[in-house]
Amino acid sequence: MSETLRNRSAVDITRWLCGIPDVPTLGLSSALATDFPSIAHQKRKPLWDLEIPQHERGRPAKRLRRTPIQAPSPPESLMDPLMNTDSHETHELGTVSHDAFPATPLPKKRRLDPNATPRAPVLSSDSASQAASLASTPSASSASTYSTASRTSSPVKQMANLEISNPFGIHFGTFDTGSLPTTLLAMRQQLHMFTSINKSIIPTRERALASNLATNSLVPLTDLSYYEDQEPLRYGPLPTVQQVLGIQANSQRCDHAAEVVWNTEVHHQVLRVALRHNVDRMESGMVNFSSCTSATIHKHLFDRGQRVYSKMVDFCLYLDSDVIGRTDPAALAAIQALRSRSKSKAVNHTDYHILRNHPIAFSIESKTQDGSMAAAALQVGTWQAAHWKFLQKLLAARGLDVGTLDFLPGLIVQGPEWYFVATTNVDGAKTLWTKQFIGSTMTAIGTYQVIRAIQTLAAWCVNEYWAWFRVYVLELDKETG
Repeated sequence: MSETLRNRSAVDITRWLCGIPDVPTLGLSSALATDFPSIAHQKRKPLWDLEIPQHERGRPAKRLRRTPIQAPSPPESLMDPLMNTDSHETHELGTVSHDAFPATPLPKKRRLDPNATPRAPVLSSDSASQAASLASTPSASSASTYSTASRTSSPVKQMANLEISNPFGIHFGTFDTGSLPTTLLAMRQQLHMFTSINKSIIPTRERALASNLATNSLVPLTDLSYYEDQEPLRYGPLPTVQQVLGIQANSQRCDHAAEVVWNTEVHHQVLRVALRHNVDRMESGMVNFSSCTSATIHKHLFDRGQRVYSKMVDFCLYLDSDVIGRTDPAALAAIQALRSRSKSKAVNHTDYHILRNHPIAFSIESKTQDGSMAAAALQVGTWQAAHWKFLQKLLAARGLDVGTLDFLPGLIVQGPEWYFVATTNVDGAKTLWTKQFIGSTMTAIGTYQVIRAIQTLAAWCVNEYWAWFRVYVLELDKETG
């Protein structure tokens, strides 16, 4: 570097330093004194100690225009004098550009109102019931049509509120005190045989491997415990001992886990083993199941301003119209016709997308081991009461009623323990009847009992519900198809 260029660089440095404004509002001195005392008290080197060429010493420094709070940019000679190819040999310091140090204010944080009601995202009408949540989420239904109560309200409070606003006319009772239809009583007796004497719970082909499963059971396995492949009043594949032991192991692993863990790791596996001949494929038979934790009751079933409590469930068993249509095309066409005239644009009381073509037969609500049974009953009861109301509306348009359908079954799961419940509809009065123990997946025998109960209810879906739905809802003759 030439001597002249070096000297002029030093002058430029001096002028730049002189042009730095004092900024007392930034509080730099106090900050330095607090955090870096050794630096804050260090004396600044006098500017005259800088070596300035003799011929430049008499030239007064140029007065600079200053921009408040912003420091000027250093001259180009400061950055890299060796790379400076500017033909001019002098550099003037001008007004500092605002673009060099943009004064962008930091965005202010919005204060969260602790009393604000959580809002669901706005969704299109045909997918409003499918907001994500793997865990349980509030309804995404339109608040302008009807209002919803918080799912976090206590079951006792929600039951009390039902006395004031009960849009579906749902009531609650126990199996032992109610006047039940004979068909519902027969179902209860059949399910009781599985848990009381282990009747017909294990396929005969699994007998050799299953013989040691009841070692610690209070109810031993006997010849009555096994059934043949063509056992009547049963729908689904033949569960193997290996599958059952896997479910038992997962249940023990999930002890006191969250509800979503139970749903994913245990209950979903139970339903796959019970209903799907090919556990690796969704489409696997006439009766199938789906997770539906974000499915909501369609708004056309409410009157304006009505309050709705705990109206979602975890799983639905449905009749697969795609499978049915292969052997019964008339039913498939009738389902499409029903959708076209249904206000939900579905064949159900919910517009949940994956179920829109498949009639829901019964539903399942799950809770953790210490979850509220009352809350579960309220959810199943409300959901099934809406199911009844949907069917009533369809039939009332043709001057019919639902009196020929005796009950809708349901299941409540509390951790590993499964319970049978059911709703009846007598002259418009809907009642959820609770509850009957059907098995626990904490043991292998209990798991077989649960699977057998599910398969019995799946057979009811085909033999009773579908037969009724086909004639009364789809308006097809019994002989058709």
